[in-house]
Amino acid sequence: MRWLLAGSYVHIQHRLRSDAIHTLAMDCYRVSQERVSRNSDPERISRLEHLLVQSLEWQGCAQAPLQALAHDLYYGSVDQKDRELRRLSRLHDRLEDSPVIFLQGETGTGKSYFAAKTAEASGLASLISLGPCDSEQTLMKRWQWREHTGSGAGGDRYMALQERALLEWANTQPAAAGHYITVVLDEANLANTGLQASLNGLWEPAPCIYVNGHPVKVTAQHRVILTGNPGHYAGRQLDPVLKEKLSGAYYLPLNRAFLRDRVVEPALLRQLQRYLPEPQTDDIVRSASDRVMVLWQYYPELLPEHEFTPRDLTDICSWVGWYLDRALANRHRQGSVTREQVDGLILQSFQDVLGSEIPGVSQDARTALELWFSARDQVDNTLRDLVHNQVLEVIRNTFIRATLQTRPEFDTSGSAVSELVQRLGQDLSRCQQAHHHVRKHHGRQATLIEGPAGRGKDVTLNLLLESFKQQVAQRGESMPEVFYCNAGDCSWDRVCEAIQRAKVNGGIVVISELNLIDSQHLEGKLNAILAGDAHPGFHLFATTNPPRYSGRKPLSPALKGRFRYLPIRQYNPAELLAIVEKVLPQTPEGKSAAALLTQWHCQLRACLQQQGLPLQPTGLDLQKLARAVIKDGDFTENALRQHINHHYQLYFIAVRATLEKLPELSAVPIGQWGIDPVLCNWFHHTRAGSDRPWLIRRSNLNHIDEQHREIHIKADLSDAEARTEIIRRVAQAQWLASGLSPETERCG
Repeated sequence: MRWLLAGSYVHIQHRLRSDAIHTLAMDCYRVSQERVSRNSDPERISRLEHLLVQSLEWQGCAQAPLQALAHDLYYGSVDQKDRELRRLSRLHDRLEDSPVIFLQGETGTGKSYFAAKTAEASGLASLISLGPCDSEQTLMKRWQWREHTGSGAGGDRYMALQERALLEWANTQPAAAGHYITVVLDEANLANTGLQASLNGLWEPAPCIYVNGHPVKVTAQHRVILTGNPGHYAGRQLDPVLKEKLSGAYYLPLNRAFLRDRVVEPALLRQLQRYLPEPQTDDIVRSASDRVMVLWQYYPELLPEHEFTPRDLTDICSWVGWYLDRALANRHRQGSVTREQVDGLILQSFQDVLGSEIPGVSQDARTALELWFSARDQVDNTLRDLVHNQVLEVIRNTFIRATLQTRPEFDTSGSAVSELVQRLGQDLSRCQQAHHHVRKHHGRQATLIEGPAGRGKDVTLNLLLESFKQQVAQRGESMPEVFYCNAGDCSWDRVCEAIQRAKVNGGIVVISELNLIDSQHLEGKLNAILAGDAHPGFHLFATTNPPRYSGRKPLSPALKGRFRYLPIRQYNPAELLAIVEKVLPQTPEGKSAAALLTQWHCQLRACLQQQGLPLQPTGLDLQKLARAVIKDGDFTENALRQHINHHYQLYFIAVRATLEKLPELSAVPIGQWGIDPVLCNWFHHTRAGSDRPWLIRRSNLNHIDEQHREIHIKADLSDAEARTEIIRRVAQAQWLASGLSPETERCG
């Protein structure tokens, strides 16, 4: 039943409301379950509407929405807008009953959204994002020097008391009777408990807050909404006295229907309406919203450790808008975008937001999902390919040319570098376009690059920034100012100053070694900014080593969820060999030496990893080792052993082994046991109506696993034989699933 109806219908005389609702529900259920003709839906809905007329009395001003209510009852559907209104209504009721309420839940469950909506609907509203660095000076009041004005002042100065946000809220008077003055304290349990304790006076007969131990009176209409993550998140705490008094609500993750109707559809509409005529926009937005939720259903299987939040969805929708903006930048007519092209952009945007986190063991399943989705919805990748070839390829080529001029020793040929440059190039393009057009892109405004030391994270980012600036200047467009900080040798005040300047003017902040700073301090400064409270063009790029490194602190799920996360894998043996071959001579003895040094480097690295040691030899170490070999000029195996023992001495001490005692590298798994993309693509096109993706592997046996949606086919079968076997296996599984006897199947 719709939320608006709950307050507009009155219960029937001589019966309790619960009895009336129970009787009505049973009558409606019987009508919906009657077995009549196949085309009886309108008839049943009409009968339900007649029951409602008999059972309920409409008290609203407008016409009774009985037909809509009957339709929802019959199909069991829930209007998600009404569901949102019900939640807001319950929050408002809590606000009437208590001067302070606390909304708690995991990251991305809608706490801040519903708190802000409730505050705005209840009267005057303000929002303050808290952190462990906040104090009475930042929130209540502080003394500030001011100059005397007027003739004869002579430049004299005096101290004046400046009211801060929380004291301004306390001194505000209600605009009208029945209206509240509400302040939302976001991430309240990150603040120190002394600051939280100042709210305890709101429950006193004469409500007040305490400033420096002294009461500051407020009205009975002053309200506070606290939001916060669960106590097991780093740095979360509440004042014990305040905790006992609080009226609380715990928010569970939002369901898929709500996410589709209240998060995805509005976000896609905002992105698509600039490029499509209105009638076409509505149809494509509805269709695209369903496609987003289809992929959303299966991505948790690929990323079981990822905390999926609505921010992932809004970021995916923002990337769809960026692709459209870049693909259609030189077009001046609307209506040229098809449903299939938007589906292609959705598929690519999922890969851009979440693909870099998918572990190697799930890559085959990701490929199967994309093949199934492409076959199911006849995806058109024209616009995606246009952006990759004409925008991202230009960014990459400019980066390679500029790096060759300024840092010729830096290897840009590896696939890992190309992948990182492409993803960072996307972020730079999106934030630069937002700055140039002074238009928010509504996606994430921060990127976290995590990888081992010596992996070239900072070098790649800094070189890309310089080459990208050149491109923007050549186009005659505006570029956000860039601020560089290193958390290891930069004071916290300087970091905060850089962030504040970038927030106000729309700048780019680069922070190296971000996780040297406590997560709760970062959250207090960044939460509001990364939620969109910044000038268009603001973006934070942060590099970190893995948390297992000494002195590194893990980022909380709440903070990490505000970043686009780009984990960088280690160089594989082939990439390391290419790096060292660029240093050594291109001669047989040079190539032989490169192969030996790479093999020993990888053996030592694997041994350190097996022992759980964070110390790892890097690609830069390997380059220095190769230069030492060139300087010596001796390429014999004995000389190479002496060089690696000398240059890698610290690593050998850590692993407690000599070069001769290092274990051999494990064999690489045979590729034939992986996914067969040709068969997988054929299967999904053959069964285009399949409601789920299937993974087809080449293996040493023929087997079907319905639970995990996998089909194994012998590697020695030809494609034609494999297709026949797949059809036989699927038919056999469907036969058995229908409950028919296996014996009957064999007889047939």
